[in-house]
Amino acid sequence: MLPRFLAATLVVAMMVVGQAHAAESPVGASAVSCVGLTCADAGVPASVRDEIRWTARTVLGPGDLKTQKTAGYYEFGHGTTLGKTAVAYVIPAGQLDAVPQVVRNLQVVKDLSSSDFATGTVVVFSSGGALWIPTAQVAGMARATADKGKRRPRARAAADEYGCPDSYFCIYSATNFAGYRYQWHDISSSWTNLGDWGFNDNAESSRNRRDRDSWLAEHINGGGDRHCYDSHSSDADYGGWGNDASSTYNSAGDAGC
Repeated sequence: MLPRFLAATLVVAMMVVGQAHAAESPVGASAVSCVGLTCADAGVPASVRDEIRWTARTVLGPGDLKTQKTAGYYEFGHGTTLGKTAVAYVIPAGQLDAVPQVVRNLQVVKDLSSSDFATGTVVVFSSGGALWIPTAQVAGMARATADKGKRRPRARAAADEYGCPDSYFCIYSATNFAGYRYQWHDISSSWTNLGDWGFNDNAESSRNRRDRDSWLAEHINGGGDRHCYDSHSSDADYGGWGNDASSTYNSAGDAGC
């Protein structure tokens, strides 16, 4: 563990050169014992996990989850860095009434607005993580052009919440907080690879409603260029850095963004 004064010096340096290195070191990389709603800490009681009735037993890629038409538990993991099968619950638009109470009781489901379930598909990865995909894409979702120079995103305070629930770090697939929305509530013990949740190289804006700082990194497991997002801040346009994020990390404290 770095001394506090040395960690602070590194944070100041990263702000100058645009290369961010976390003031606290995430534990491990992507090595976890369990992923998804069948994990002991996922918020689903063991009795329910043992009795899950699968909607589909074919292991899907995470990007396939958003195309499912029937509410239910789905196995996924194909094409990810997980190295194992994971479990998510898919709630297509208008099918919230078909969702069992045990899923409704998950924190991330309770934190979503009723309009999210009416206007898009919700993929629940855990008690604290979900992906929202609007059924009708918002206009103006063109990706950042290649001639934009790379820059470090500058997070700024924002009054609007852009669909991001309190205490979540949210990233969006389009500028100005539009498009798909991936949201993550839990404090991280390791870097979360966005490709495992169908969101690799797909972020162009973000909103941090946590009381703590959050991070994005250019490569998996926190590799490459890292960018820190101060608590209760937002960035409406990543510019040339758009669609470059491959992993995220929710700090347990103030990293000094």
